[in-house]
Amino acid sequence: MPISLRKRHATTSPLAHSHLDVRILDLVAEHALTHRFENRSDAPLEVVYSFPMPLDAAFMGLTATLAGQTHHADIQPRTRAEQRYDDAIADGHAAVLLTTPEPGLLCVSLGNLLPGQHGQIVLRFATALRVDGVQARYSLPLVHRPRYGRWALQALETPQADFAAEHPLTAHIEVHGLLSHAAARCSSHGARFKQAADSLQLDIDAAMLDRDLVVGFQLDADLPPTVRMVRDGEHQLAVANVILPPRPGAPLPLDLCLLLDGSGSMAGDAIAQSRRALAVAVDGLADGDRLQVMRFGSEHIPWFRRPLALTPAVRASVRELADTVAADLGGTEMGAALEAAIAQLGQADPARARAVILVTDGAVQPAEIAQARRSAQAHDIRLFVVAVGSAAGTEVLAPLAADTGAMLERAIPGEPIDVCVARQLRRAREQHALELAPRWPEGAQPLAGEPAYPGDAITVAALLPATVRGELTLVVPALDVATTLPLPEATEAPALRALLGQRRHDAAEREAQAALALHYGLLTGDTAAVLVHAYADDERPDTMPRTVAVAPMLPAGMFALACQPAPRRPAHYLSESAGDTSYLDIPAFLRRSADPDDVIAAPSAASTPRPPAPALLHALYDALLAQLAQGHLDLEQAVSACVDADALRSWLASLQPLDTAALLLALQYALSRPAWNDDQEAAIARLSRSGTATDTVLLLAQLHDALDTPST
Repeated sequence: MPISLRKRHATTSPLAHSHLDVRILDLVAEHALTHRFENRSDAPLEVVYSFPMPLDAAFMGLTATLAGQTHHADIQPRTRAEQRYDDAIADGHAAVLLTTPEPGLLCVSLGNLLPGQHGQIVLRFATALRVDGVQARYSLPLVHRPRYGRWALQALETPQADFAAEHPLTAHIEVHGLLSHAAARCSSHGARFKQAADSLQLDIDAAMLDRDLVVGFQLDADLPPTVRMVRDGEHQLAVANVILPPRPGAPLPLDLCLLLDGSGSMAGDAIAQSRRALAVAVDGLADGDRLQVMRFGSEHIPWFRRPLALTPAVRASVRELADTVAADLGGTEMGAALEAAIAQLGQADPARARAVILVTDGAVQPAEIAQARRSAQAHDIRLFVVAVGSAAGTEVLAPLAADTGAMLERAIPGEPIDVCVARQLRRAREQHALELAPRWPEGAQPLAGEPAYPGDAITVAALLPATVRGELTLVVPALDVATTLPLPEATEAPALRALLGQRRHDAAEREAQAALALHYGLLTGDTAAVLVHAYADDERPDTMPRTVAVAPMLPAGMFALACQPAPRRPAHYLSESAGDTSYLDIPAFLRRSADPDDVIAAPSAASTPRPPAPALLHALYDALLAQLAQGHLDLEQAVSACVDADALRSWLASLQPLDTAALLLALQYALSRPAWNDDQEAAIARLSRSGTATDTVLLLAQLHDALDTPST
């Protein structure tokens, strides 16, 4: 966005600057995120700012510098912390409250920032890097994309992006240990790299809080297995990282439904990458695999009537149809789309794997996908997720994937979604996640982890008594793997302790979580961080502060989208007025118009001439089917090839405007002709991409009446 345009609309924001310090040691990143606030008004302020945070981040502390004094926050039960904050503000003192109103979202409140005063808040937290083969990935969400769906938030906690807002950011990243000499690339920001003897340094000098931060590391070889021990009071925490080998032998044939989000929030880079992800899926599937592609938004649209085998003709049709993938389907009705995708995959077959790969940036509430989760579990279908951007509801989608034995991958806009889809495709080829059998020393309490698949980098962890020594043997029966690692001496490692404490908290029963959160000093839904700076009597304001919510920046690449009118959605004819037609299983591409203004109501059965004799309709059907095999449809040419062409033309004229593909499909149903092969199904989808202006369902009803065939 041009600076001049921003300044024309700019409003004064209390958030003056942000700085990020990151120290990466092996596969653990420790962060210090500094926000500097200024009160440039003539009244005391309460500044409220919500910002994203990784779901797996573990809180390590909060400090604030107010009026030249630095204070450390305490972790307390949330209600007690909120009461302490409110009391301090009411008494005229300054206070800071940090909460996590939803997973993946932090909200900081800085109360009684006096006129002309500045305050600095430093948030410390830890995250783990993800590893895939010889690649490691560090990522940190720094911006909210537009989020749809219902929020369980107060009004001031809900991020409301402002296209005129500017929030400067600088960052410094130091990499030590395993990745310090790896080839690195920052795919999100322009960065300066400096290689030292024992570290790699990255500096970002002039950025904005308008995109997530991503750094990738390319390794020369797979990382070796590692195990670490961390002191934890009367216990010790153990964690091991191991990269599993690929499964030997040929993979199982796969039935896959690729479910692509087509809602408005996917516009721009996200939808362009969805097209590339579709191409990767087509290239990655074998001839014996079957594919269904379904787009969803306010409704779901299957491309085919069933999953199709990946013949050369089907592959060509899918690649051509990829150009039609767009962000034109309105909202995000994810639950119904997931259930439809599950239904497409049919009954279990021990000789085949079955899975759904969902690509979405949508937020969703647990109740909206509860039935889909139950259906997937009942039919033993795994739901793999590629979550796009920081707005995706990973706090709900990650448990959905895990509950079905699958996994979630995250990709920011601008990152290659196709790489995430390729990894999920590799996992989908397995019928089930692997059974891991870690053998810890006696007295160990294993901590639950993510599902594991061949080729994945996995983490196993446990809580052990402080005096236990010995070794860990990780057994993976399906891969014939048995790795033995001696347990080293426990050390002080605050970042790793916080991460393992967070894992222990998340895996615990609900009644035990509050005590664990306080033990490890974690920020959870039950706890909050609070600190108070006491003003002298003559410094206290005599009025309550004015509350100001800091608006996040609009994500990079979305300014043009924000200025455009809502996309025009195609008009779909299969509606309640046509009655219950679910039995037809007709893909929506055969019953839509490309533009709502082009819609012409189909004539009713009563006003339409009766169709010609069945023999003539069979002849027309055969002529069209022969054209379909040659990759085109020409209705006039097919009619001319029939014996009584004039009778056909008279009847077809009463149905104008008419789509030839819709006619061919309706004839197949009405004449009870044999099912099409996969190449024919793919061809009809490709040739019907422009849609139809005549309702296939009404046309089929007319044919049923004329031929005296019973309707279903």
